[in-house]
Amino acid sequence: MKRGYICCLWLLSACGLKLCFQACSPPVGNHHPEWQVHFDRFQTRGCITVYDAQTMQFSDFNADRCVQRFAPHHTFVLPCALLAMQNGLANDTSALLHYADQPTTLARLVRSSPSQSADLLAQLLGEQPLQRYLQRIGYGNQLFQLTSDDPFRPRRTAISADEQVYFLKKMRTGALRTPPQQLYQLMGLLRESADSSRMLYALASPADTATTGWYIGWVEDGNQAWYFALNYEFLPEAAQWPSDAGRHIARAILRDMALLR
Repeated sequence: MKRGYICCLWLLSACGLKLCFQACSPPVGNHHPEWQVHFDRFQTRGCITVYDAQTMQFSDFNADRCVQRFAPHHTFVLPCALLAMQNGLANDTSALLHYADQPTTLARLVRSSPSQSADLLAQLLGEQPLQRYLQRIGYGNQLFQLTSDDPFRPRRTAISADEQVYFLKKMRTGALRTPPQQLYQLMGLLRESADSSRMLYALASPADTATTGWYIGWVEDGNQAWYFALNYEFLPEAAQWPSDAGRHIARAILRDMALLR
């Protein structure tokens, strides 16, 4: 049975957001050890969790790892971008941002793969505002701190594959209070491909010999959605470290589930 027996509801009261807990029926889950072959193909170890929002059913590989927290790396650009648009740092994804005389945009930062994109945006937002925002939206361990030795590297933020899925669901459904037009622009940056009536939205954070990789997103068919989060790392004996390994692994699994062709 998939992890978790508590549903979390965010309620807006006169005093602000409060987190309320409500007992609910446990989500149904299916484990798929046969998905190991897709990780083996790229000499990686990792996990994936897929959530069917219609049936509230989880499907996963390596369920124990799905609840372990890892550094979000480039995927951290998503909560940073949401806060930037909410607090007025960027009115839209094309607005210019200036740091050290290097103008850039949210669109460029989201589409760029190096994790320094998320770190630069976090630096612009500031430690305390970002810390409060992570706590408000319940992102991973809800911690953020810029280290004194390297101000571009947030060392404490960590999130699990399961938590990535919950975050994506809240983001897509508007539960994080992002203005609809800005949210639509941000999600447009994640659009990767269309398959018949289905659309794939995803964000990749490639792995290397020292970094855990991520590939997160959702498959959309009208009002229906299937959310997924994969993380992985290359085995010590891996002969190559292709930057698109996570994308290939996740897409192969989504095809096994008949979510993509």
